[in-house]
Amino acid sequence: MNTILSSGPADRPAGSRLVRHRWKAALVIAAVEGLIAAFERTSRWAVIAFALLVLFAYFRWGRAAHSSPGGQLAWIGAASQALVIVLAAAAFVAGLLVLVAVSALAAIALVLLLLERGR
Repeated sequence: MNTILSSGPADRPAGSRLVRHRWKAALVIAAVEGLIAAFERTSRWAVIAFALLVLFAYFRWGRAAHSSPGGQLAWIGAASQALVIVLAAAAFVAGLLVLVAVSALAAIALVLLLLERGR
């Protein structure tokens, strides 16, 4: 039997399962880390600093072993940390939008109170 054409589970390299499921793994890791950061009062800057450190390590050393299982794990770690940075930025923007909306409502309330004062 020709092993190049065979596609049975015994013929697949160890890292092929990681290749097939690496986006799922990265999303799960990012979601879990995001939940931990949200509920454990972890500093947003600490989370971003850790994520940047992991991304730096991946681009410095992780890409060299891209075809091995270690390279796949490095990619999963880097992708999950990039997603964590995106989530942190989205949370910051959402918080900023809420702050702007509340400020606008407070300004409207102040104008209404000042207009009513003249009555």
